Amino acid sequence: MLTSSEIRAALKEAGLSETWITKFLKLPQNQQSQLLNKERPLLLDRLHVAKNQLDCLDYLRYQFISERTD
Repeated sequence: MLTSSEIRAALKEAGLSETWITKFLKLPQNQQSQLLNKERPLLLDRLHVAKNQLDCLDYLRYQFISERTD
């Protein structure tokens, strides 16, 4: 079983706020699991948004590079 310090560190690494983490740690384990299951798709959505933003930048970088070589 993970310690609360290890859980706190993992949640912080996942980008969750201290307020969210503090509330999470006060919940019973079954509710913690439910909350993690709710949070995961939200994080995945943010990841998809970031990927699309990165794709846009990469497209522009490619266009600039190809213009210089033409």
